[in-house]
Amino acid sequence: MRILTLDNQTYHLDKVPDEIEEDIRFSVLDNSDPKNPDFYFVPLIFLESFSAPAMVLDIDGNEITMPLDWCIAVGDSESGNDLEVLPLTSLNDRGFEAFLFNPLTSYTTMFKEVKIVNFYNDVK
Repeated sequence: MRILTLDNQTYHLDKVPDEIEEDIRFSVLDNSDPKNPDFYFVPLIFLESFSAPAMVLDIDGNEITMPLDWCIAVGDSESGNDLEVLPLTSLNDRGFEAFLFNPLTSYTTMFKEVKIVNFYNDVK
């Protein structure tokens, strides 16, 4: 799994050492107030490792492994910015496009096709 840091770099959580001396923060979309959504960079305080089923997705040429019980924001680039949050198990190669947004580089949103590449029963 990767997170977006304040330095606009992806940080691979699979390679985190046992102790971290630097301040690592990751981006979170807070939609608790739907009329005023915002991104926050919260500190990575601790990281728990566990095994769970996972799905490998290809989004615009980037492979991303995500826990099977997570959700993804999807939409349609042709019909506008109407987003839906769907469980990964509902994708089923139905032509959905993932909502892509980097709050550090611009406020332009993009939609890219999501393809299911693989499933794993147990990923740490």
